[in-house]
Amino acid sequence: EVVTNSQFRLRVEANSDGTDRLYTVPFSVLDNAGNVGTGECTFDVKAAPPAAPLSAPQSTEGSGTLANR
Repeated sequence: EVVTNSQFRLRVEANSDGTDRLYTVPFSVLDNAGNVGTGECTFDVKAAPPAAPLSAPQSTEGSGTLANR
């Protein structure tokens, strides 16, 4: 879920078949000079072992800054 131009939320639970859930989130940034940078972040939500509760929160938010190159 996109929250703002710089924040999003991910579903933090394994797939219904018990396998890991993998997200790849592409992004682009634009500075005041008109330069564009692109990248992607990958998030791997591990499946919980049988009979063990998933201890991660129901949602997470992330943000970041593209380093000067």
